[in-house]
Amino acid sequence: MNDPLIMGIVNVTPDSFSDGGAFHTPDEAVSHALRLVEAGADIIDVGGESTRPGYTPLDADDELLRILAVVMALTSRGICVSVDTRHEETARVALDAGATYINRIFHLYDAQGDIAAIDPGFGYVDTYEEDLALWASLDELARGEYPLMVGVSRKRFVGRISGIADPVDRDEASAQLALAAVLHGASIVRVHNVVLTKHYLDTFAESPNIIAYIALGSNLGDRDGYLKRAVEHINALPATSVVAQSRVIETAAQYVTEQPDFLNAVIRVQTKLPLFAFFTELQAIEVVMGRVKEYDKGPRTIDLDLLIYGDSTYTTPELTVPHPLMHERDFVMRPLEEVILS
Repeated sequence: MNDPLIMGIVNVTPDSFSDGGAFHTPDEAVSHALRLVEAGADIIDVGGESTRPGYTPLDADDELLRILAVVMALTSRGICVSVDTRHEETARVALDAGATYINRIFHLYDAQGDIAAIDPGFGYVDTYEEDLALWASLDELARGEYPLMVGVSRKRFVGRISGIADPVDRDEASAQLALAAVLHGASIVRVHNVVLTKHYLDTFAESPNIIAYIALGSNLGDRDGYLKRAVEHINALPATSVVAQSRVIETAAQYVTEQPDFLNAVIRVQTKLPLFAFFTELQAIEVVMGRVKEYDKGPRTIDLDLLIYGDSTYTTPELTVPHPLMHERDFVMRPLEEVILS
């Protein structure tokens, strides 16, 4: 794992999606920033305009009124500051005030100087599947010309993965995904909860291996090929290896019967990825392999169901472990028993 930088978020806004109004005054924002630095943040990212869905645009003058005093107070203390903005004037003034980086929102002005952080832009796409496709591209982006920054903290993407509605309650899942992003090669992670993120990064090397069981199914196209490629994708995940696989069995579709027969298998996996990160990886593999969910329990190129993850229990509409339906599915239980006993 590389030695990443942690960018702590300070929103000097009344309407940001997770902390709007919490640090609205300069004094409150500076105090929060200092706490983030003490907790281990390497960079403080100061924002004066919310860019959440449905946000109210802010002009540069009003944006500077919100952030300039904060930027100056932090840079005068020798703190590395980034400013996220879509206004060229704000960027220019912030750099004159000592900011080191400009987090260029929407790329609406021409940059002056070198590019330092490439951010794939999680949350700025239209669908969950597009966010997953971005996630699946992290390895490739990290091998590019510029260092990679990943910012998913508290975003709707994390809410969909975890099933947690309130953004403020998404810090655990956000920290797990920040760790996974670093394992994919990210050089900077942009987060709200520095303490929790740093904990995951600092303790990863000593974290235990978890045994997980995954059911694989396919009933479209080259079914056997899809199962084999899914196993290859899973085996290539960071800190993960496939250690056993059942035989492949063919069964009729159980719930929606007017569709082709399925090939099914179960694999046992050893992984150090925490739960939400591991589930994200499985979801991303489905997207990369072309799964389209036209309707519930319909035909699919690949289906990856997380059956068991160590001794963890977790229940939301998006993710439930152990899998709540596995005991009623003979096409799961037969290969599961085989791989457990192997």
